[in-house]
Amino acid sequence: MGADQQGRLPAPAGPLLIASGPVAELISFAAQLRDLRTRRPDAPAVTCGGSTLSRLELDRRSDALAVEFRRLGVGIGDMVTVALPNSVEWFVAIVALWKLVLSRVSHCDLRGL
Repeated sequence: MGADQQGRLPAPAGPLLIASGPVAELISFAAQLRDLRTRRPDAPAVTCGGSTLSRLELDRRSDALAVEFRRLGVGIGDMVTVALPNSVEWFVAIVALWKLVLSRVSHCDLRGL
């Protein structure tokens, strides 16, 4: 999908971004989740079967699991198998791993994600 007539590119699940040259400034998944959580914390983030997590619940549970993964020594380049059935827990684990990698790459504090 290309830029519109004003040079704006669509952002995932968010407003249009202004392109600065050939590539638009990108927003990380964790930043997008944090923004969605702030705007509507009780809105559903994940529904699987009869279980639903709000944006706030997904963010908090994935933060806690990311901290646990870090405590167990998981780091960049490590192979992690997520052996869970389709469930909200699967999404929590995947988001936690994304946050963990982001925190190691950018040296952020997970509490800020």
